[in-house]
Amino acid sequence: MHEKQKNHAQFVRLPTDILKMIDKYKETKGISSRNEAILELIKKGLNKPD
Repeated sequence: MHEKQKNHAQFVRLPTDILKMIDKYKETKGISSRNEAILELIKKGLNKPD
């Protein structure tokens, strides 16, 4: 990663059923915020081989 990584705010509306799955993931992994859980899930998905 770059030494100076910029963070950009982006707002996305997600369906309620997806939010419930994210919240369940957050609780089972002991993650403190929904945003942190979403970032972790995105990173996992991007690193997954096709």
